[in-house]
Amino acid sequence: MFISSCKKLRIMKGSEARGLSSGASHT
Repeated sequence: MFISSCKKLRIMKGSEARGLSSGASHT
């Protein structure tokens, strides 16, 4: 349960970091 949340957070963080550079103009 906790690991799943951690994994999700990690993926979300990675997506956000990537989106900031590539999806900044998309927002």
